[in-house]
Amino acid sequence: MIRFKGKIAIWFWIVIALCEVVCIYACFDKEANGGIVAGIIGLLICNLIFLPMVIRNYVEVQEDKLIIAFGFSTETVNISDITEMYESCNPLASTAASLDRVIIKAGSRMLMCSVKEKTELFESVKEKNPNLKTR
Repeated sequence: MIRFKGKIAIWFWIVIALCEVVCIYACFDKEANGGIVAGIIGLLICNLIFLPMVIRNYVEVQEDKLIIAFGFSTETVNISDITEMYESCNPLASTAASLDRVIIKAGSRMLMCSVKEKTELFESVKEKNPNLKTR
């Protein structure tokens, strides 16, 4: 089993920071009705959404499966089913906190993830599936 850490872009960190700042500001805004309660609830929601995406962000290559974990979601695909892997900057919503993504095609499924060591991921999967096409 080999685990590749997910990549988190600076823009993702900025979005998290802005959400936190807005919620903290609401806590101290004297003109807002129920500001402290709204701010605390906002902080809780922000942290429930974003922290799992930062903490649980990896791609794992097992003996016969590829597992993509991102926040609360987990996608699993058989390595033998993967037909193509390539790099992309596709901005569609996916299990990635960066626009520097890897597209994984397996039958009719198309998965996206983002890892720091793309070349090593490609080599690791290709080693287990020699028919894999990469770009």
